[in-house]
Amino acid sequence: MQNLKESGILDQFIGAIIDSLAQQGYKPREVNHLVAALLIETTQDVAKKEDGSYDFYVLKPLFRFFIAMYQEENKRLVEESYLPKIREKMQQNDQIIRFFEEELRTVAQNLEENK
Repeated sequence: MQNLKESGILDQFIGAIIDSLAQQGYKPREVNHLVAALLIETTQDVAKKEDGSYDFYVLKPLFRFFIAMYQEENKRLVEESYLPKIREKMQQNDQIIRFFEEELRTVAQNLEENK
């Protein structure tokens, strides 16, 4: 995995997609949205098992991303946490974080049990 990232092959592939979409007239935010959607859809395809269920081990990096994203969002919101609406948003984010942390623990337990 590290060699793939270090090789720049994925960056070149994504860069080519970005260039193509930009040439088609998409705005930068639209390009980012479309690239993110493509990556997520590809992840979904890769994680889907033959029986139609998902391999949550394959999705672990996505879970880690969600945890980090909501943790960063909460750090950003701290300055405004005196507002009830912001405190409520932070609590919602904490619930999401706990959900994905529990999913990661469950995946780890299942891996350990199936060794």
